[in-house]
Amino acid sequence: ELDPIQTNHVEVFDGTLDDRSALFKQGKLLISMKNLNAIAIVDGSTRRILWLWGPNNLVQQHQPQLLPNGNILIFDNGTDRSRIIELDPVLRRIVWTYESGADFFSEIMGSVQRLPNGNTLITESVKGYVFEVDPAGEVVWKFANPNVNEEGKRSNIWRMTRLPESTHPFSHSADPCTR
Repeated sequence: ELDPIQTNHVEVFDGTLDDRSALFKQGKLLISMKNLNAIAIVDGSTRRILWLWGPNNLVQQHQPQLLPNGNILIFDNGTDRSRIIELDPVLRRIVWTYESGADFFSEIMGSVQRLPNGNTLITESVKGYVFEVDPAGEVVWKFANPNVNEEGKRSNIWRMTRLPESTHPFSHSADPCTR
């Protein structure tokens, strides 16, 4: 069955950034329409598109998310290379990108997360890699899925998420073996 839109992400705004723009009012939705190569902010009650970006700028993108600074972080899959975009939606301008040429490409899937330290966690799904880059684009950490088939292809990783340390079961200061 053909899905001409394929909405692959929906985020409901909580209103904490509505002082920056009316686009961010509580109940507004950030959606990703992969097959239209577009992201949009939609009024959840009227279902009207209030803001649209992407056609001619994105290719089969994944996981756009509103950052605490009011920008939107996006995994842009591309046609032969992928990139990460941080977009200022009010000014409609790209303010940061991560690109690594043809070495960085996930034709389907992909995810991205801005970390509290300002670095960005990137899941290159199809190749089975996850890596963290600093704001200058330098790789500071990398993980390769150890599950490799007979042809040497790594298994996909759908999405990796860094959890806050306080939620990690071993983050307690006391040694769990001595309790």
